[in-house]
Amino acid sequence: MKKVYFMLSAFMLLANFEVSAEDLDGTFENLENSNENLNRVKDAKKTPGFEELSETVRELLGRVEVLEKEVQDLKTEKAQEENAQKEADNVAGKAPETVVKEVEDLIEQNEMEKARRIIHTFVDKNPTSIYCGMLLFYAGSSYFIEKDYQNAAMEYMKSFRANPKGAKSAEGLFKLALCFRNLSQMEKCKSTLEKIIKEYSGEFANKAKSELKKLKEASNNNNSDNNIGAENI
Repeated sequence: MKKVYFMLSAFMLLANFEVSAEDLDGTFENLENSNENLNRVKDAKKTPGFEELSETVRELLGRVEVLEKEVQDLKTEKAQEENAQKEADNVAGKAPETVVKEVEDLIEQNEMEKARRIIHTFVDKNPTSIYCGMLLFYAGSSYFIEKDYQNAAMEYMKSFRANPKGAKSAEGLFKLALCFRNLSQMEKCKSTLEKIIKEYSGEFANKAKSELKKLKEASNNNNSDNNIGAENI
């Protein structure tokens, strides 16, 4: 009985060995092919002009990459132009009040770039509209939220010029003063606050008085510190 069991085991091992041998044959064949390909590459490298040809191929591949990028940039630019035209057409078909509400919502949703595109599209197409001042105020506010005080100041100034007596004029000038303060342009900040106090009344006139008082106190404190420092020298 033991003999029979041993013989069966031997046959099973032999069968497994035959399968493994087939796998090994395939592996050896792959290795031989790889070795043959390697030898071809080595032989090619010995061919006169091989390095120059390789360099030319690399240059061509580099040029292809540049061209592909340029094509992609053109596609992106075209898509942006198409989107801008769609937005322009969209704005042209809306009432100004609707555009203002849409801009307010976009700023609320933190979609500043889109809001500014709509604002400037409307202003370009309707430069004399009484809504330009308000919309440019929102353009300034979008930059102010992003702490881009330079661009914010420019938009607030445009807003004031477009409508000096508009609903957002006093607030726009106050924000302009804050922009100047953040840009360390203190004289411009003070003169803007003084203009608000002189020409307007109400909430932002009061805020301007408070802000101007703080600036003067800070300036007096700095002068006192400088005098103390001078005495100690």
